[in-house]
Amino acid sequence: MSNKYKVSVGCGGVWILIGLFFAIGGPLLDETVSNYGIEKALKDYLVVDSFDAPFYNDWAGGIEETNPYYEIYYMWNLTNAQDVGAGKDIPRYVQRGPYTYQRHRRNVNVSFLDDGNLARYSVLRDYIFMPDRSNGTIEDIIVNINPAYVGIMSQAGGLQAGITAAISPYLTRFITFFEKDFPRVYLAYLVPNTLQDVLVDGLIASIEDVLHDADASWDYFIKQWNEATSLPTTGNATLWRGFYGSALGLPLSAANSLWNQTITNSFLDSSANSTWNWGQMMNGNLDAGYLVDLFNITHDQARTVVSWYTNFTNELITPGVLSSNQINSTKALGYIQWGLASLLPAGVVDHYGTQLNLENPIELGLVSAVPDCSNMPADQVFSLFNIYRIQDPLVLQAYLLAASVNDSNGGAWGLSPHLSQCFYSYAVLVGAGFAEPDLEQIWQEEGNDMFATRTVDQWLWRCSDAWLDMVSPTSSCSLQFNHTYYAPHTVKTGKDDFSQIGLYVKWRNQSEIVGVWKNTLPVTGYTESGQFKPFLGNADVMTSFDPDMVRPTPMNHVYNVSINGINAYRYQINSALYAPNPLFYQTLTGTMNVTAVNQDVPILLSAWDLLHVPAYITDGMLAGMNATTEEECGTNIDIEPTTGMVVQAMKRLQVNLYFPPNNSWFDNQLYPTPVGYPNMKTGVIFPLVKVEEFVTLGDVTAGMIKGKLSQAANLPEQILLATVITGPILVIIGIFLIVFGYRGIRKTQAGYENIN
Repeated sequence: MSNKYKVSVGCGGVWILIGLFFAIGGPLLDETVSNYGIEKALKDYLVVDSFDAPFYNDWAGGIEETNPYYEIYYMWNLTNAQDVGAGKDIPRYVQRGPYTYQRHRRNVNVSFLDDGNLARYSVLRDYIFMPDRSNGTIEDIIVNINPAYVGIMSQAGGLQAGITAAISPYLTRFITFFEKDFPRVYLAYLVPNTLQDVLVDGLIASIEDVLHDADASWDYFIKQWNEATSLPTTGNATLWRGFYGSALGLPLSAANSLWNQTITNSFLDSSANSTWNWGQMMNGNLDAGYLVDLFNITHDQARTVVSWYTNFTNELITPGVLSSNQINSTKALGYIQWGLASLLPAGVVDHYGTQLNLENPIELGLVSAVPDCSNMPADQVFSLFNIYRIQDPLVLQAYLLAASVNDSNGGAWGLSPHLSQCFYSYAVLVGAGFAEPDLEQIWQEEGNDMFATRTVDQWLWRCSDAWLDMVSPTSSCSLQFNHTYYAPHTVKTGKDDFSQIGLYVKWRNQSEIVGVWKNTLPVTGYTESGQFKPFLGNADVMTSFDPDMVRPTPMNHVYNVSINGINAYRYQINSALYAPNPLFYQTLTGTMNVTAVNQDVPILLSAWDLLHVPAYITDGMLAGMNATTEEECGTNIDIEPTTGMVVQAMKRLQVNLYFPPNNSWFDNQLYPTPVGYPNMKTGVIFPLVKVEEFVTLGDVTAGMIKGKLSQAANLPEQILLATVITGPILVIIGIFLIVFGYRGIRKTQAGYENIN
């Protein structure tokens, strides 16, 4: 029996130890168990590693339907543009707005990689104007400096070079003629004389040698051509090459008219209008039906006539033209005529100006504009055309700037110094003859030169600028874009490492930003989706990769806030972003230089009202800024620290245009009319628009976050409660077992003593 009591004592000791462990160790394990429970619950919900993930629809854009995301614009209206342009006053501004748009974001073309550890997607954004949240309409008129005008001058190096760069649409028109229309027109130009020499003077003469009757010979010729009944029995049969074939079956009167030199648009009519029309019919630009009424034939007969004309040209004329000019394609005929004026006799090409609606001989080629550029080798002319055919007019402009400085720079384009100068001279003449007068008229009529008058809608979304359309047709002068998406992002989902949820691997398909800033810049930071690292501490620095700044954007915790009943850390942009930085070619304190990512338009970003810009600029060089505090003018991001979710965001930036100091944009006048703004003060910041991206969680999402946090916390709290209650009970049970066993042992020992 004593063994039973000993076991009771032993078990009691074990129960006491377990009870003490639960009672004392349970609270010590609280934080570890709690963090594990919260992380697991949040990870199960927030990690989007497949289309079936619970949070997928919200992540893909649904969260913005229940928590509206607004972009709010305040336009800066310049009240004294004329005085600023004349250098008589500093820019004076009045703020207009707000103009509020609701953003709808959707992740599209989604795929999951690396077993769900990576997500790849593009972001599609749409913006809808919200009149009830705005002060004004999108038709409000705003006057300000014109980014398109300043951008062109910045890239070209000045007004005059910018006008020369605007020759591209005119050159395109000229080249279209010489590459597409001219070859057929030229071949058609050769047809009347060739037909006269080969058939009329050659073949008919041979027939007449047999028939000894001019009229009979002509009738025989027309019959054989029209009916194709037999080959000529005398003379040189090769003269029929490209001539004999299927019967045309025309009325004899029509056949005779087609061969009558005195009838307009006949085969033998060598006038510019006639050869142009035949060339256009060969090109397919003019329907063969054009001949129906002229010669009283059917459409089918007209098409047969054009087919015969084309075959004759291709077989009897084209081979000789290619051989004599040592070219492989008729397309090169336009190059030769444009550059050398050697195919058509002097002055003949001018006749085609009527068909082309040409107004200026400059349009007709290099030689007509720059006589001392004649006798250029054909390969040099081809090189010249290759430059003119470049789609991006800014590349053309780059060459023009180089040629204006040094003729030898043309070597990079395969041009001799002489042709390089010819090219430059021709471009200047086209600028003077076309671009400059057209631009001058546009600037006078529309008023959109250095300063632009546009509606809010035009400034933000639907900007059009005549000069920019000439210089760079694919570029936009709008400050914002609607219904657009870019190359895809690749981000970490947090599946294997929850702390990395939302981190970029690639931004717009780039892991590094190359060739934009002074050095290669790695893409690092979180996306703009509103998800940061969970379990934040006060000292943690949050870094996002900002699509507007195109750089990592560190943010520091400044203080705590409560948003809709949720405790959050408030983060603000690190002030170092506004400091001079050679990496971003950033020299002006208080601004972020983004010129390199805005097509070299000198754009600077800042906080609202140039908050961090030195006072000598904001007070002495412009008027109207009302900078207050970082809370009111800067970016504030509020993050719930446990989940890492943004519960409220107020991203505030101001877009400014910088008019560079000490520029010589209005020097070196090539064109007499536009004088520009030579007295305008330089080194001035012109504010364009203030933008706020605002979102705050609604009651539904706030309740969801609270619920998830509560749910995640319930399990460790229940475990803690169980250990706190169970521990003492186990100790009491252990004590009872020890007392029971000890007393039993004592009784057993007492019994042995009595027996003894």
